Amino acid sequence: VASASNSNSTPTQPVTGQGTPSAIHITGGNSQSGAPGTRLAAPLTAQVVNANGNPLPNIAVTWQAANPQAVSLSSILSTSDANGNVSAVATLGSTTGPAQVFVSTLGGGVSTPFGQTAGSTIQATFNLTVAQNQPAALRILSGNNQTSPPGAPFPLPLTAQVEDISGNPMPNISVAWQTF
Repeated sequence: VASASNSNSTPTQPVTGQGTPSAIHITGGNSQSGAPGTRLAAPLTAQVVNANGNPLPNIAVTWQAANPQAVSLSSILSTSDANGNVSAVATLGSTTGPAQVFVSTLGGGVSTPFGQTAGSTIQATFNLTVAQNQPAALRILSGNNQTSPPGAPFPLPLTAQVEDISGNPMPNISVAWQTF
């Protein structure tokens, strides 16, 4: 279960008796790819565990895209459920190529005669790919259904537009014209 919060929030320490986070294991959504602007099919999911591998509930985690132009997230802060699970939905941005999303929390500090030391950051990294759009259609813009005497030019030029799956024009795509 994810909830949105302020990006300046820091993860909270575990409740006494639960244990201390020692790892975040990716459980789903890693290694996905898609076209710019698409929501990934599977949410990014992970599990927060202690040193014995036991899931930890009620642990705040922070989600962060390495490049916000490549990936946007449904939430930047979520809290682990009863099974230690956290999730976020990712939508791919406009920057194509590899992209990463980090999920992190604070591990426990060490008790010293001077007090509790700050914990270390525990992190898992999701590797995603924002794929280049692929041509999906060729739309005729002008010049269709013309007639002309043999050897004479057509009155209008033949014009077509290459489009991606969303109907967006795609520049700099080679088109081969041929007669039948």
